[in-house]
Amino acid sequence: MHPLENSTRQERLQELSRLCLAVFRTNGLLLRAGDALTAPLGLSSARWQVLGALALASVPLSVPRIAEAMGLTRQGVQKQINALTDSGHVEKNLNPSRRGSPLHRLTIKGQETYAAVETRYGAWAARITAGMGEERLGEASRVLETLLERLEGDALPGGVNPSRPWSGESGEASPDEARQSEDGLA
Repeated sequence: MHPLENSTRQERLQELSRLCLAVFRTNGLLLRAGDALTAPLGLSSARWQVLGALALASVPLSVPRIAEAMGLTRQGVQKQINALTDSGHVEKNLNPSRRGSPLHRLTIKGQETYAAVETRYGAWAARITAGMGEERLGEASRVLETLLERLEGDALPGGVNPSRPWSGESGEASPDEARQSEDGLA
């Protein structure tokens, strides 16, 4: 490898590390900000994410679809769905194609709560992004979306895909898939 190529590669790796650290810190702060925005409405960031997935979907969604859309675990989404159902924000409906995986949608209360959170979020987002400009925010989004696409398509050593950590050379099913198979649902 030419020394110049090695130097450019090292710089790119350093910038990726810098980006990853910024994403980790930003994620933590976004979750705390989300908790603060939603707490007056009896929610948390996690519940807001699930409400958002349902609000933005054109059809009712199953827990696995919500998890996939939001980059969350099925177990985490199930916990939030249970709480949101108990609080009257979400209702569960029969899934005609998968008996063991009900479909969920927002209730009127869920729609109203989501709208209230979005109003609070809009004011906060306007303050946080003041002076950044649409072009700069758009470029940041495009970089992160490209990185996300590459991570979703990449396999780590051992054949593990970060978006499906249970996959690998063994070809074993996810914990949810194994459970559904045992239950005769797969």
